[in-house]
Amino acid sequence: MANNQGKIELGLVSDRHPLPVEDYIFQEGDITFPINPSQLGQLVAKKFNDLGVEPQTGDFVVYVTGLTPATTAVIRTCLTNGHLLTLKHYDRDSDSWIDDPILTASMVNMDTEIPTWLACP
Repeated sequence: MANNQGKIELGLVSDRHPLPVEDYIFQEGDITFPINPSQLGQLVAKKFNDLGVEPQTGDFVVYVTGLTPATTAVIRTCLTNGHLLTLKHYDRDSDSWIDDPILTASMVNMDTEIPTWLACP
């Protein structure tokens, strides 16, 4: 859910590992094998839509603990919709979460249809 800075904090996949969030992008049963990347992207887009996030407005923090195709579906959806994205990775040595800014405000111009770094050669 959104915190006081307007960021939307979500876990990647529910019921895989304990995460410090209550809401998840993928629910139990959403991910089937063999992996279908297109379907995963559709599920991410649906979740963002269900949250009421319009293109070029999202600022997501996603706690990830593996399942690379699900993570890439989130990155691809954020990239194509102009959302900001920070991934959080668990560091077992410090028992804390490490920020991994993927799409930052300096990379994504929220006033245009596509990210600035993609639009400028």
